[in-house]
Amino acid sequence: MQDGAAVRVSVVGFDDGSEHLKMLDGKIAKEINADLSHSSDLTVAKRLRENIGISFEGVKPAGPFDIPEAQALEWLDMPNPEGLSNREVLRLYINGRDITDKPSNRWIVDFNQMPLEKAQMYI
Repeated sequence: MQDGAAVRVSVVGFDDGSEHLKMLDGKIAKEINADLSHSSDLTVAKRLRENIGISFEGVKPAGPFDIPEAQALEWLDMPNPEGLSNREVLRLYINGRDITDKPSNRWIVDFNQMPLEKAQMYI
């Protein structure tokens, strides 16, 4: 049982640009960024050329694209009337927990920014 509620309030105020003193979290700030921080403005961050080809963020599933392993293995070699291979879009999804703990054997459909017209050709 809980006595009361947890209430959090954020107040953001803007002026016409004539105010020169900027306050954030009760402290004076040189600048206030779009994400309401006063440290580095990450909204202007750029990719570093030096990091090209070094790392890869990977797939971020966004939708009901999980497939049980048995089904995925069956689909890998399923013939497609359009001559396409399901191997192009079926992927074993591996995250940190799969590496440090027990593998989940989770498979996903990954159209990887494929045009809708081509994605619709897979069965």
